[in-house]
Amino acid sequence: EAIEAYEQGAKLRPNDLMLNLRYGVALYEFAVAREREAEATRLRKKPEEVTPDLRNVNFDAALQRLEAAVKQDENLYNAHHYIGRIHRDKLQDAKAADAFTKAIVAWPRFGAAYIALGELYRRWDYPNEAIQVVSQGVEHVMENEVKSQLYYVLGMSYSDKLEDAKAITAFTEALKLSKDNHQAKFQRGQSHFRLGQLKEADKDFEEFSKAAGTGLATLKG
Repeated sequence: EAIEAYEQGAKLRPNDLMLNLRYGVALYEFAVAREREAEATRLRKKPEEVTPDLRNVNFDAALQRLEAAVKQDENLYNAHHYIGRIHRDKLQDAKAADAFTKAIVAWPRFGAAYIALGELYRRWDYPNEAIQVVSQGVEHVMENEVKSQLYYVLGMSYSDKLEDAKAITAFTEALKLSKDNHQAKFQRGQSHFRLGQLKEADKDFEEFSKAAGTGLATLKG
């Protein structure tokens, strides 16, 4: 219904800045949801249980609207972020990184762009660059839930370098901001385990197991 309304609005005001932004976002989210539901049906799972492969999804209409919006206003950080998500879904990482960077420049307190860019650097096996980007996010972002996720990515970046003491510090900060960041608890346990701190590792694994409802043997494996 939202897409139909935006489509009608676009016919009347094709150059409306916010309409193009919201129309582009709606088109993107609808395409992702449709692909997720199709994948869930194929695998006989719930939609929230699957991660669809979006490489072949046609995002052209969404991208056109979002690019029209940022052409009018370079400071539309949300539009840059969604442009980055589209390029990331299509495995166009360089374009995605550029868009996420523009989102950060447009609004330095926008945590999602730091997280996305940091994860891209991790995927490229550039942990130092990931640490630099996410550390900037930690300085600027205010929301606890988002900041917790930033600390989680920071911890993972240190873990990628096998700097487990620093990783533990980052994961601990993530948990201070959000006790529900269960992956931070599990990854902190992994770092404790690698450092030979078995008592601390067992405690983290046990608490994670209770939260996730998963056996410790599976987690540690």
